[in-house]
Amino acid sequence: MVLHCSGTVAMARGNGADSASSEFYIVIGHAPRHLDRNMSVFGRVVFGMDVVQRLPRGDKLKGA
Repeated sequence: MVLHCSGTVAMARGNGADSASSEFYIVIGHAPRHLDRNMSVFGRVVFGMDVVQRLPRGDKLKGA
């Protein structure tokens, strides 16, 4: 099992089947431990975490 530590890249999903198809997230701090058992990790930021830290977060992009 891959843990959700800083820099982890994983698929976001809803509760429905086959819902992890279009959104991903990058862990930028401490992540809740329940994510370790429920979300699919597929990568990790190796270089450029300082750039990731400057990206907009949350709902700031909605309605843009």
